[in-house]
Amino acid sequence: MTFANSHNRNLSGTLYLPMPDGALVSSYALNIKGRMVEGVVVEKHRDRRIFEKETRKGVDPGLIEYSRGNTFKTRVFPIPPKGKRTIRVRYISELSGNKVTIPLHISHKLESCNIEIHVQKTLKKPTISSTIKTLSFEKYELGYIAKAELKDQILPKTISLVLPKVSANQTLIETSDDGYTYFLIRPKVKAGKHKRSITNPKHFTVLWDISHSRNGANKKLEIEMLGTYLKKISRNKPVTIRLVSFSNDVHAEKTHKQVRANKVDALLATLLTEANDGGTQYGNLVKFLTGTDLVLLFSDGIGNFAKTDFPTAKVPVYCINSSANFDSSFLKAISIKSHGEYINLNGYDEKKEISLFERIRNSSYKYIPNNNLDLFPQLPAIVDKKLSIIGRMKSKKISLSLGFGFGAKAKNIRSVYVAEKNGVKGNILRRYWAQRKVNELMIFRKKNEKEIIAVAKEFTLVTPYTSMLVLETLSQYVEHKVLPPKSWLEMRKKYLDHIEKNRQKQDQLFKANLEQVLKVWNQKLSYHHGKFVFEKFVRPNKSVEVGVGGAPRGHGGTTQMFLSSGILPAANTDRRAMTAKLGPTAPEIVLKAWDPKTPYLIALRKMKENHYVEYLNFKKTYGNSPAFFLDCSDFFAKKKEPGIALRILSNIAELELENPAMLRILAYRLAQMKYYQLAIYGFEYIKSIRPEEPQSYRDLALVLIEQAQAKKKVNSSIKELYTIYSQALKLLSHVILRKWDRFSEIEIIALNELNAAFQQAKEIGISYPLDKRLQTLLDLDIRITLSWDADMTDMDLWIIEPSGEKCFYSHNRTQIGGAMSRDFTRGYGPEEYTIKKAMPGNYKLKVKYYGNNSSQLTGSVTIQVNVYTNWGRKKQKKKTITLRLRNKSEIVDIGTVKF
Repeated sequence: MTFANSHNRNLSGTLYLPMPDGALVSSYALNIKGRMVEGVVVEKHRDRRIFEKETRKGVDPGLIEYSRGNTFKTRVFPIPPKGKRTIRVRYISELSGNKVTIPLHISHKLESCNIEIHVQKTLKKPTISSTIKTLSFEKYELGYIAKAELKDQILPKTISLVLPKVSANQTLIETSDDGYTYFLIRPKVKAGKHKRSITNPKHFTVLWDISHSRNGANKKLEIEMLGTYLKKISRNKPVTIRLVSFSNDVHAEKTHKQVRANKVDALLATLLTEANDGGTQYGNLVKFLTGTDLVLLFSDGIGNFAKTDFPTAKVPVYCINSSANFDSSFLKAISIKSHGEYINLNGYDEKKEISLFERIRNSSYKYIPNNNLDLFPQLPAIVDKKLSIIGRMKSKKISLSLGFGFGAKAKNIRSVYVAEKNGVKGNILRRYWAQRKVNELMIFRKKNEKEIIAVAKEFTLVTPYTSMLVLETLSQYVEHKVLPPKSWLEMRKKYLDHIEKNRQKQDQLFKANLEQVLKVWNQKLSYHHGKFVFEKFVRPNKSVEVGVGGAPRGHGGTTQMFLSSGILPAANTDRRAMTAKLGPTAPEIVLKAWDPKTPYLIALRKMKENHYVEYLNFKKTYGNSPAFFLDCSDFFAKKKEPGIALRILSNIAELELENPAMLRILAYRLAQMKYYQLAIYGFEYIKSIRPEEPQSYRDLALVLIEQAQAKKKVNSSIKELYTIYSQALKLLSHVILRKWDRFSEIEIIALNELNAAFQQAKEIGISYPLDKRLQTLLDLDIRITLSWDADMTDMDLWIIEPSGEKCFYSHNRTQIGGAMSRDFTRGYGPEEYTIKKAMPGNYKLKVKYYGNNSSQLTGSVTIQVNVYTNWGRKKQKKKTITLRLRNKSEIVDIGTVKF
């Protein structure tokens, strides 16, 4: 695949690759200076940290990683201006019959696209099924080729091929360089019928997933399959059917009693009218897994909102999927644990497949594995045209006993003889054996994490816990301690020599970092406890733009503490006296209402009713934009429809798998709406995928503190509060004590927040978690923080003080005591303005979008501003605003603090 860049600057390319069910990437290469360089397996998320660090340097990494379900994600940098970069991805997929489905997952229109499909070594012409009319097969060498050149088109979701039928060998054998012989067996076994103990269930529960990601599901096929089954069951005796529709929450549930066959179609038709909207949460389904004979779950298995684990079921759960993007291991785990079955309807043919009726009424005839052998599957597998058994052996020959039967007992035993002498040299079966092993381990992936990593490293596979990374230079491999690929022998030898010579290199000591934090913290305290003059201050007509000691833009600020304009602190003025002259005593926060003035909001505001229906209409056009869901969620929240607002907001979790920027936006907004537990779930997931960023720990800590404060008001137990505060303080301590690569001095902001939280936590018996020298509460009249969602992006917080002086990145100390934190020019923030004793008057808040150094094309940047008065005191107040900035150099007015 080739990434092309039509722009005039270096960019990175990102592509999501859906794979056939069970397929794993087994080879990844990137073109570097005319050579295809193979990737090496690195543990996730270490791989991404290396990739992003090298990207910031402007050098050549490539990365492919497991995303979710059957989807993999590749990123390449740099793609030069007006240039191209080529990658090669390999995977193994065993065909089921002679039909091949090639999944595509590019939702936007492509300016140009070239497609080539080769079918080698066949005399008969394959056929192709696709909406691309120009794509057809022609004779080419010893096979056939199909080619199409497309302009300004949206690709179909899949391309289907029908290959000529060939006589398949019952057993394939390969000898590998690792000393093993690998073999693949396709047994031909005719199955009889064996009735289950539950032959005629009386009560059915249908769990119908209507999340955003299920838009592409073949719901008509699902309904047809379900309807056929229910009609057969209810033909002689009526049954009870409970229909449950869910996405981020349960949206509809209704129990229909005494349902007969002639009523089934009308009943199920209501499911097709349900709009796909919202994220996917399985945790809320627990109450529907009891009081029923069996459960039919129609879902893609991709949970992404709040409680994503499926609850334990004591009745059989049949998991049925027809989406192109899905998580088969998740659905298999549900069915195995509950003694149900997983049914993948992709490529499903009702005439040839076992019907849902037969699967439930009769026990399926299964291969019963002998777990003492090195064979896969090691879990019972249904005997059908898809069954294959793969194994490996060290011996020259082996005689296998394959057991088949119903339930867990093997009644039919077949013997298969495998001999090394019948094999050919190769590595395809070796990689396929490892892939099948990982697929089984992934069914219970959390328990099997270490074993999955070990297999992936040995056999070079991309899994949920490993990725493949391509680096270019010896210094990169050495810096990140990544062994170069075997195919690059000269680089690997240089690496090993270098590592041996530098084995004794040590990391920076923890104590040195603690002393640095203490030094900067004491400087901050010294400044804020200084004495400043208000009453003799002459207000200038214009804001001061530059102060002594300011950091040049792009260098990330300075640790130097200084006073603006060289004016030393003078004797303190009685602020109460000044208040009488200059303003009221009670501080007031006035934030400007933000109106993005988008077409959909303008239309929604004009309507008197049917707002949700109109939102769904606009979703067809704007449904790939997180801004659309943020705006519409706000609209319904203001209309006092919190359920709809939350459902709309949760769509953001479905837009792009493992996108931390989008997930941060979602979690910030959930906290702002006071859905603290939902925000906690979100921030916990962000921390799991971005453990190298301090913001991941700080964000989670702050929402935990807010949750604790809310629970205090409803008299929650001391034990519960103790648990929440302890976790929050531990997270902030992690931020404070660790050395961060590109977010230096975020630990000072986190220390300020930890000390304020500790004031609340110590009342319930929590001890101070850090060195006592850091324990000083910095209570403030005004505190303002700015955070944003985009990496490699520079946003600036400006505060215009009542004196007219502007506090910002290059003038970060003012004459009345205002202070701005270190300038973060590479993303996220936070930036913090503080003042110990505020001069009476108006403090104007502005934010400037200074610039973007990202290698990706970015749209608007979402920012969040938190404004506090009386920070760290009992009468502390807070207001928050979230808005978007679209253009570089854009400046927005946030509001005013009146003190």
